[in-house]
Amino acid sequence: MITFNSTVKLYGRISNILKEKGFFLFIKFGKNVMDQKYKILVVEDDYLQSYTLKILLESLNYNVLGIAISGEKAIEVAAETKPDLIIMDITLKGEMDGVEAAKIIQETSDIPIIYVTGNSNDFYRKKAKETNFQEYLIKPVTKQMLTELLAKHCA
Repeated sequence: MITFNSTVKLYGRISNILKEKGFFLFIKFGKNVMDQKYKILVVEDDYLQSYTLKILLESLNYNVLGIAISGEKAIEVAAETKPDLIIMDITLKGEMDGVEAAKIIQETSDIPIIYVTGNSNDFYRKKAKETNFQEYLIKPVTKQMLTELLAKHCA
């Protein structure tokens, strides 16, 4: 019997395997997703959080180019796909956190960054201020939060 708990455990295992491999999931919707107006890259190392963001963004009719699970992969994919917006978790597993990745991305482009974090302490907020970010959201992110923010930044 498949239960919610067994599904969450499976997602957790899959997420850990993907993180170890530096996996980037490129999600393509329709034939012309690269040419459509608002392209968003999600950078989140937690599978359930990234999937939730993807579903919320799609329900608001935004195009999710893909999900990167590391700062290094975010830099690579941002350079390749040139998103209109990046939604970036601050604390990522691996060598580089989201703020460090954002600094490198912003050296070569002016892609707006919206930070999403589960950490509301001053350390992370101060660290985020080292970059030119648009917003700083505390998880959990709701559809209403995204609606208001994206209306402001993607109008």
